[in-house]
Amino acid sequence: MEKDDYGKPFVAQGWTAALKGQDNRDGTSTTFLEARNPQGNSITVELEGTSGELGVFPFQEAQVPSIYFSAFSGGAHCCTSAVAIVSYGGSSEQIKIGTFDGGGPSPQDIDGDGVFELYAVDQRHLNAFGPYAISLPPHQILTLSYQGDKFDDVTSQPKFRSFLRPRFVENYKKYMAVADDSAQQAAIAGILASASQLNLFPAFRNSMASKLSGKPADGYDKCRSPECSPEKMFKTLSEMVLDRFGRWGYTTGGTFRPETIAFFKDLESRSSFGDKTEGAELSCEEAAYRFDVPETGAISFSGYEISCDVETAVTQEDISVVSAFCDAVGEFSFENYMFTRTANGLKVSQWSKDVSGAASQTVEFKPCG
Repeated sequence: MEKDDYGKPFVAQGWTAALKGQDNRDGTSTTFLEARNPQGNSITVELEGTSGELGVFPFQEAQVPSIYFSAFSGGAHCCTSAVAIVSYGGSSEQIKIGTFDGGGPSPQDIDGDGVFELYAVDQRHLNAFGPYAISLPPHQILTLSYQGDKFDDVTSQPKFRSFLRPRFVENYKKYMAVADDSAQQAAIAGILASASQLNLFPAFRNSMASKLSGKPADGYDKCRSPECSPEKMFKTLSEMVLDRFGRWGYTTGGTFRPETIAFFKDLESRSSFGDKTEGAELSCEEAAYRFDVPETGAISFSGYEISCDVETAVTQEDISVVSAFCDAVGEFSFENYMFTRTANGLKVSQWSKDVSGAASQTVEFKPCG
């Protein structure tokens, strides 16, 4: 949407719309959208700015598609305002989506079910824990609520994990590439928030414990009004992260079921597993499998040139199938494993993709010691 589009008719999926513009005395501009729904009822919406996006998308199943309208007001980082126009029972209503840095949300059918979501980043992270330029805000997925009166944050729903995993890997690579400690500290909160969306917060909190114990960067150690009332000072980065995440709705505790915790606690209690064959590559001396289940709620394991943090797990009796974030000597990825307790030890099967196919590797280990 640009100024050249003013006055042109816009027709899509039963909607008819037109744009008009106005230059204001203070140097700003306003764009007006006049829209008529399929039943013939009209509504006018105005946003500051002259460029943006206009489209019709199915934000709800079995409902009249909605208009998505955004406008960019200009500036180095700010701002794009976005609204939706929904039609229920013949009438049209405007729903404010929010104000966003840069280009604003992107309408996408992320999970392929025919209903569109809005893909953005969590704006609260920008410049909250450190300088804007080195922030790593977590991804955010918004959907139109069942009542149709607001957009809800549904990022942590399991059906979006396949979308989030590769993006988490890319952000983690960016975090690892920052060498300066003070700059890296500014990105930690974003990584921890993204980890929270994938049930990995406890594991990453453990691995980042030394950095989290440090003092927040100068100028970012105070929570000011209106965010905090009364205002407060943060002594450590950990304190700041836990305080804000608690208010922002991020999960910071473990979510594994009791049977999964018990399964891996049992493996942890056996010390380690390896191939006892003389000269074996995966021997107890060189590459034993070890498990760690700290009280924080994380589950981790390591083997030959790899260490992993469990994201999800389904456990039944002597079998646990897991998805895990793994570091293989600086190569980061999500991998699938099946751990099977046997009479003689532990069988480990690994899949790089869907576990419905054949495992890429299966190895049987015996307890070391």
